[in-house]
Amino acid sequence: MWNVAKLKRDFYEWYRRENGKSAGPGDFLESYVSYVYDSLLSRHARNITVTKQAQVPDNFGNLYNIDVFFEYEIAGNKHRVAIECKDHKRPVGRDDVIAFCGKVRDMPSTIGLFISASGFQSGALKYLDDHGVRHMTLDELPHFGQAVANRFLAPMLPDESASGQPFWTVMEAKNGKVTGSWLLLPWTPELANQFPDGEGKTVPLFWSRPEAERYQALCFKDGEASCVRGLEQPTLKVMIGLAKLNGLSFVVLRGIELHGRQQFICESWEPAALEDEFVSL
Repeated sequence: MWNVAKLKRDFYEWYRRENGKSAGPGDFLESYVSYVYDSLLSRHARNITVTKQAQVPDNFGNLYNIDVFFEYEIAGNKHRVAIECKDHKRPVGRDDVIAFCGKVRDMPSTIGLFISASGFQSGALKYLDDHGVRHMTLDELPHFGQAVANRFLAPMLPDESASGQPFWTVMEAKNGKVTGSWLLLPWTPELANQFPDGEGKTVPLFWSRPEAERYQALCFKDGEASCVRGLEQPTLKVMIGLAKLNGLSFVVLRGIELHGRQQFICESWEPAALEDEFVSL
């Protein structure tokens, strides 16, 4: 069980320090829920927007006040989530959930989630279940540490939908999922002549997915131990930062067919130069 009381104390101290005033009754739960779900979604979703105390229109043009409202895309599909947060000392009762269920019913294509710091009375749980609104206690929310880990691990765990911005690479995989490690350039005598100091220290990059897949097939025979992933800008930034810390460099490979054989032209890049040229500010 994680220490909710300590987390609250730390939040109130931080809020006073940052804002010069005490947090309101609902500030802790709304802020925590916003951060946790934004962090978890960042691993899988695109175009995430999160709004606290949002004014959201229903199907009839009426505006509803929603504690936390998420909009995001997964695999090209848009999703909307309305979240009600109750940080009361008593369990939430049936009357507390009726109004929120009505809001969710009248909002287009929206999932409802009711979060209570002190749990629910049985009548409230039944009403939420009957109306298809999900519910959760504070103890059931993901741990803060899990949220932080997802926030910082997400760039190193790109999924199949990640696109090259502008590069692609080959990453280590287990059971079809990336481990967070990228595979270094397998060394050959030809490469040793071009880059004498690069053995075991060079990350291969490609301009397109097909080029990366051809390289993967040639150099990494165990297909289950590797996968091709696009490097979006957040991932590229993290990779370059870690390359600087670990003394790694990059090679951009361009595939050509020469005398009936697939070969690659190599262009060497130091991390700082790659960052200056290809990372958007």
